[in-house]
Amino acid sequence: APSAPARKAGEAHGPAPAAPSKNRLRDQRRLEQAIEDAEAALARLEDELADPSHWANQYDAAKATARHTAARRAVEEAYAALEAFEEKAPAGA
Repeated sequence: APSAPARKAGEAHGPAPAAPSKNRLRDQRRLEQAIEDAEAALARLEDELADPSHWANQYDAAKATARHTAARRAVEEAYAALEAFEEKAPAGA
């Protein structure tokens, strides 16, 4: 009985996975940049809030806490957006 043709060394076992599209790479880079920007903004805010004057009274402390919470949430949302993007269209897809 004839056997299947032998594969050459290093030959793939099927079609090569498609490379990510330019649009996918652009969107992924945009989401990664949003993470970097949000993290940088959070770091700047944390440096600013290290000054005790931002915690001098109840009003300033509440305002500083709200700003910090919003900045931290922006970082979390940026990571969530990238994660959702990657789940929707995995890199190998």
